[in-house]
Amino acid sequence: KKKKFAILLSYSGQNYLGMQFNHGFKTVEGELFQAFMKLEIMDDESFKSPQTVHFQRAARTDKGVSAVRQVISLKIRTPDEDLVNQLNSLLPNCIKVFAMRKVTGGFNSKIACDSRSYSYVMPTFAFTSKEVAPTHGYRVTSKILDEVNSLLSVFKGTRNYHNFTSGRPAQDPSCKRYITQFSCGDPFMIKEVEFVKITIKGQSFMLHQIRKMIGLTISVMRGFVPREILDKAFKMERVNVPTAPSLNLLLEEPHYDSYNRRYGGDGIHETLDWSSFDKDIEKFCGDFILPVIYNGEMDIQNGSMITWLLTCLPIHTYE
Repeated sequence: KKKKFAILLSYSGQNYLGMQFNHGFKTVEGELFQAFMKLEIMDDESFKSPQTVHFQRAARTDKGVSAVRQVISLKIRTPDEDLVNQLNSLLPNCIKVFAMRKVTGGFNSKIACDSRSYSYVMPTFAFTSKEVAPTHGYRVTSKILDEVNSLLSVFKGTRNYHNFTSGRPAQDPSCKRYITQFSCGDPFMIKEVEFVKITIKGQSFMLHQIRKMIGLTISVMRGFVPREILDKAFKMERVNVPTAPSLNLLLEEPHYDSYNRRYGGDGIHETLDWSSFDKDIEKFCGDFILPVIYNGEMDIQNGSMITWLLTCLPIHTYE
């Protein structure tokens, strides 16, 4: 008899068209499904229509976006102990499965997920004023980071994000989103470039929402627009908000607090708490995810932050 399992994985999305399976395109799920086929977890029927094995992902990630922690769920015959290693032996190095947990029969990794954390790992030179040329030698001050965090705190709570996505009218109730955490951590080095990680947690996010939140924050820090534009962007009138580069965005973790409270202590199901894998995940991140961001920043040709700061942002119109 098949049982439902949740599977924790990490991946670098660099060479993929996104997470979601798409016939004829290179996707993360495409790689997973091929490995599932070889291990007979999926057959031809479930490969063509994954819903037959109740397949679901916690969050879609777009083209090029990586996941530090992603959770999928599906029904499989009780797996042998070694399934995680077997899967990893069939997957490319940039996708790694860390754990499997038995979950309730009705569990759905998307619906049961009550909030999601993303992060944006970016070079600190993006916060300099527009009079200062961004360089790899730049080092941020604690005063500037305090200013950044003061701006980020404005986004917390329930707000109308119609200006932070595309194609939705201000009156659309789905534009109201609830953000619980948005903060910038301490700087760290990757080789000779200084970076920070901005972490954001909320129930769910709309297309481009996080990149636009970061884009507007950078616009204020660089002095292209006054701080008051934040209040204006949450009101009904249209503000054209710039979209920061996609290279730096990471799905950090889907959270299952309600599920864990309800089923985690029932003696049958384990909690979906993956903290025991943090060290392994951090190593994977250092080997496969952060180098992609670093290399993308070094490559001036290829849509890195410097190119965006010098060519897109100065000509952006906010009206």
